[in-house]
Amino acid sequence: MKLIIGIIPIVLSCIFLLFAAHPKVRVFLDICAYLSLYILGTIIAFHVYDVVLHNLVFMTTIHGILLNPLFLITGAYVGVYSLYLLIYKVKL
Repeated sequence: MKLIIGIIPIVLSCIFLLFAAHPKVRVFLDICAYLSLYILGTIIAFHVYDVVLHNLVFMTTIHGILLNPLFLITGAYVGVYSLYLLIYKVKL
């Protein structure tokens, strides 16, 4: 299972690289990355604000953000997109 978790981002970033041969697909991937970063930042800001507002600054409270599925999905996309960018820049 750990091997699969380690290999999937590399495989997905290579698939991104294959799809990015078309300029419109590259723009779509860039827009998705921008939206994912925006959503990720907004979720983090709201969660930190809520923790500080209720004066619950404990390690377990702040890590509750990891239970948010939207946070996990957008974070995973940003991670795969970052690997894709690294491969894309090295390829050029």
